[in-house]
Amino acid sequence: MAGPYAGQAWTSAPPPTAVVQTEHMVAGGVAGAVELETETPVSAAARPAGEHPGIDPRLRTRRWIGGGLVVAAVVVAAGFSWGRPALAARDRSHVRVSTEPAPLACTGTTVEERTMSEPVFGEDEPLLPVALVTADMRCTYTFEISNGGSRSVRLQRLSFPVLGPEAGPAIEAVSLEGPGTHGSMAPRRTSFPYSAVDADFDLGIDLAPKAAVTYRLVVVQRPDGCTPKGGGTSFPDIPHLAVRSFGVDGEVTAPGPGIGFLNTTDLNDCS
Repeated sequence: MAGPYAGQAWTSAPPPTAVVQTEHMVAGGVAGAVELETETPVSAAARPAGEHPGIDPRLRTRRWIGGGLVVAAVVVAAGFSWGRPALAARDRSHVRVSTEPAPLACTGTTVEERTMSEPVFGEDEPLLPVALVTADMRCTYTFEISNGGSRSVRLQRLSFPVLGPEAGPAIEAVSLEGPGTHGSMAPRRTSFPYSAVDADFDLGIDLAPKAAVTYRLVVVQRPDGCTPKGGGTSFPDIPHLAVRSFGVDGEVTAPGPGIGFLNTTDLNDCS
């Protein structure tokens, strides 16, 4: 096979090309430049060991840099995913549910500061506001939710156990007033196979850092409820608040002692 110069021959595949040179020649004594591009062969000995012929080392460097950036991005994303629960728990730890000194106010009945039952095995039960259940009672439970952290959190839902429209006690929650309720909101009703034993209220609002919001839950006597005479129901840690941060949900509850409702008449007797 003939090489690029007269009298030069290649007996094997042409050597790799490193540089393209341009030569200017004058042909036939006629003034004028004729550009002739020639390729200068590079011997295998002059090529760095392990380098593939025809691959620009700069391209190889760019590939290494690009691959490194991809790996770094994956590591950062994985670290954030693993750390989200801890970050969410930190935000949630700054959310508080608190009540006023007299959180339960009622009309049509009386509220007493007392225990729900007699002490058992010598243990003293805490004093809490207890409403006596009557047909005409209407009680309002007031509480505050505050965010003492440095980030906004999402208030997803407020839940009150066994106070829903399908629960059994002689009392039920009928409405919630406060931010996210559009003035007043009835408990969410669910369909089969789920039940509405708990009174759930969907909020879906953001609570800014150092901010607080106040809610009022209205509780009345349930006509078809069942609470024996002398029986009652206490709620030591309501409400149960679902909080979302960094895409992770968690729960915050009130610290207690809560509130109670006591049936002292034959109203809603189960017998």
